[in-house]
Amino acid sequence: MFRILVRGKKDRNAVSKAVDLFYNGWGITVESLGGSRGRGFTDALIEKLKPFTIVLAGRRDLESAVEAFSQAGITPFTGLSFVNRSEVRNARLEMIGHAIDRGRAMMRAGLSYTREGSILAYSVNHNVINEYHPEMDNFIITGGKGAELLSEITGATINPPIIAYKYGEGVHEFYKCGRLIAKGKLGLFKTELTPVSNSHIDCNDNLLHSNSNVIREMDSYIRKFLETNVGEADLAVVPWSGGKDSTAILISAVEVLGKERVVAVHSDTGVEFPDTVRYVSSVAEKMGVRLITVKAGLDNAIKHRGLPRLGERWCTGLKLDALHRVFRELKKEYGNIVVLVGDRDAESKIRVKRPPVRVEEDRLVLSPLKIFGGGHVELYILSKGFDLNPLYTMGFYRVGCYICPSLRHWELSIIRKAGLVREDNLYFNMFIKERRVGEDERNGR
Repeated sequence: MFRILVRGKKDRNAVSKAVDLFYNGWGITVESLGGSRGRGFTDALIEKLKPFTIVLAGRRDLESAVEAFSQAGITPFTGLSFVNRSEVRNARLEMIGHAIDRGRAMMRAGLSYTREGSILAYSVNHNVINEYHPEMDNFIITGGKGAELLSEITGATINPPIIAYKYGEGVHEFYKCGRLIAKGKLGLFKTELTPVSNSHIDCNDNLLHSNSNVIREMDSYIRKFLETNVGEADLAVVPWSGGKDSTAILISAVEVLGKERVVAVHSDTGVEFPDTVRYVSSVAEKMGVRLITVKAGLDNAIKHRGLPRLGERWCTGLKLDALHRVFRELKKEYGNIVVLVGDRDAESKIRVKRPPVRVEEDRLVLSPLKIFGGGHVELYILSKGFDLNPLYTMGFYRVGCYICPSLRHWELSIIRKAGLVREDNLYFNMFIKERRVGEDERNGR
């Protein structure tokens, strides 16, 4: 999956114990660079530094590690994580585990800016992000209403693309051409963003061009992951929501395995965005892949159970039940099947703990995108000649139902501005009414 580099053998032994404890079964390797200090450590690190590598360094070795990263330039999918002890070996396993998490965040959410433009990779010389947090993720606003909303808030004319960073508790930052332009909180009931720059920002930030090396490394990683883990399976099944992650998985599966060995399964909730329904249909047709659409029946269930809520998301169970029924039918039809899912580290606390290769019931489940950021996934799709779901171009971080209790005020503003749901839609009006009640209760009204 990725490897971790440390200076000495005792550091390697300590990190290996942490990996066994926190990342058992993830396929992470830990390597020692021979124990040399100073220039010897720097030279050894420069020689060994390559994509999908995290370097852990204690206080005594941090300066040498920084020098190595500085000389190496921008290497995609790498991270340099500091362990606040004189030596890595002196740290508790929990501290080492946290350091690995920060390194993963650097691989997933790194951002550098050079004359070539914005590059979704960590570097020492060109780094843009001040601090990396384990829960952070990024996504790209490529056009539409998201850019208009940011322009209104900042008072500046901001043209896409815009790189957005999502932290915990709804905290977001927005970057254009390496500059922080707005930050604040995208909450359920309110959008609170503070403009950092109100000047006109105009630059030619061609993300596909500046990230060509990043995309190439990502493509190679996914291809190798699928070739290694799918093996002789008769069929690869992709649960496909129409979101960026499952779309990227479907594209890569068809490319690596061939469309004859791939089936896409779309769970139609009955309360999908019309843009998503059209997107799924058009992309499946363009790929020529077999598409099975199964009805999850949320629209009918709402009549009896009411709307899903944050503390009672019964909708997920209905969607999974519908998918699993199809999985079982396909297993009877084909025999040996493997399920390819779009799980990524930063999506949820549950998903971050799942290993990239696991078994559920009697099915092998693979997560090829596990270590990538949302921005990487979007660029990967575009690089393959496919459009993004229109909701992403407008500023959505994730795509779900239009009654999802996780929809934020920011996304609801986009829905209204773009007319994404008909004004007379019964279920959406129910959702808006309940959201207003929740806002009134929150404000003591």
